[in-house]
Amino acid sequence: MLNPTQTAEKWKQAAKDIGLSVRKEITENLPGSNDNGLAGVVGGGLDAISGLGILPSQRNGGGYVTQIAIQLFGDNRSILQSKDEAKFIALGLSKENKDYSEIKNSDGTISYVTNPNKTVRLTKNAEKDGNFDDMKLYIDETKAIALGLDKLFTNGIMNSVAEALQNQREQQGNPSIALLNYNQTHGIVVKRGVKFCSFF
Repeated sequence: MLNPTQTAEKWKQAAKDIGLSVRKEITENLPGSNDNGLAGVVGGGLDAISGLGILPSQRNGGGYVTQIAIQLFGDNRSILQSKDEAKFIALGLSKENKDYSEIKNSDGTISYVTNPNKTVRLTKNAEKDGNFDDMKLYIDETKAIALGLDKLFTNGIMNSVAEALQNQREQQGNPSIALLNYNQTHGIVVKRGVKFCSFF
């Protein structure tokens, strides 16, 4: 009440992040193929038949169950990819905190990728917006630009995170650091949303 403008901004940001929250809650409570015992068997079966999105699975991000929130608010995740780990360290990211991980590409090269279950937010001085912070990695946009972040790639329709990252490397000539706007498919009715960054 004392600061209605700030409150309105927080509500506006929270509304934008509802899709992220819905996807996280549903997929974290679904059995996955990596689970142990019966949950792993069920999760593997759901993943195998999840192509149309009729049955929710971790692979399709909750399928039609998440579709309403996704269509209204989106759940695009921004993922940073770099072939130079030093750039991630310079941005204040930590492998020990699971901010990023190392992946081996099909051509034998190594890439570093931010946690695909979180979204990268480029803000002034890595300032947090306070909504669903456990699903975000805040990075100082000035530092990111200084380190050469000037490439944005959108992919995800009928593609997994790994496929989208590979497409980015191939189509952008494997830049030293780039941002993937991962736009996941949730079912037969797919979304085509793009989240624009103010500095691009």
